[in-house]
Amino acid sequence: MSLDFDSLTAAAKVYAEAVLELAAKGGQEAAVAEELASLRDLVAHDAGFAAFLSAPAIDRDARRDSLRKIFGGKLSETTLNLLLVLNDKHRLSILPQVCDTFRQMLEARRGQERMYVSTAVPLSETQRNTLIGLLQKLTTRQPILVETVDASVLGGLRVQVGDKVFDNTLYSRLRRLRSELMATVDSHLHENRKFILDS
Repeated sequence: MSLDFDSLTAAAKVYAEAVLELAAKGGQEAAVAEELASLRDLVAHDAGFAAFLSAPAIDRDARRDSLRKIFGGKLSETTLNLLLVLNDKHRLSILPQVCDTFRQMLEARRGQERMYVSTAVPLSETQRNTLIGLLQKLTTRQPILVETVDASVLGGLRVQVGDKVFDNTLYSRLRRLRSELMATVDSHLHENRKFILDS
C-alpha cells in the first residue's frame, strides 16, 4: 500500500500510540522500546529482512507464519502483535516510522528530548555532564545527547534542539565577525559618500 508522507506519519502515530498505551498498561514501556529499537536497526541494516517485510510477492498468511516462527518467544506479545497487525493491514513498510514515533512519544512522556551535539573533538564526561545541566535549564527537559564529532566545527560546539540551533563554534564566530566587519565598512562608505556629496 502506497502512502504519502502525511498519511504515513498519521498512520505511524496511530499504531505507535496504541502500542505505547498497551506497553504502559503492562509496565513494559522500556522493554518494548528496546525491542522496537532493535527492529528499527534490523530493518536499516539487514536488506534481506527489509525486503521480507515489504515484498509483495510474499503471501500475507505465509509472512504471518514466518513472523511467528522468527519472533515468537523472543519478543513481547505487544511487539509481536504490532508486527502481525501491520502485516494483516499491508503496512509493514511503515514499521521504521512506527518505531521512531513510539520512541519520540515515550521520550516526551518521560520529559526527555533528543539534542544533537557536534564538536570538533569528543566530549569528556565532565563536559558532557556540564552540557546536560545547561541544556536542562535552557529547555526544562531531560536531554538525551546524540553526539557527533565534526572537524569543521573548529572548536566550540553546535547544539540542535528541535528546529533551534545553538552555535558557539569558531566558524560561526568568524562568520559573525566577518558580518560585523562588512557592516562597519558599509557604514564608513556611506559616511564618506555623504561627506563628499555635502562638500
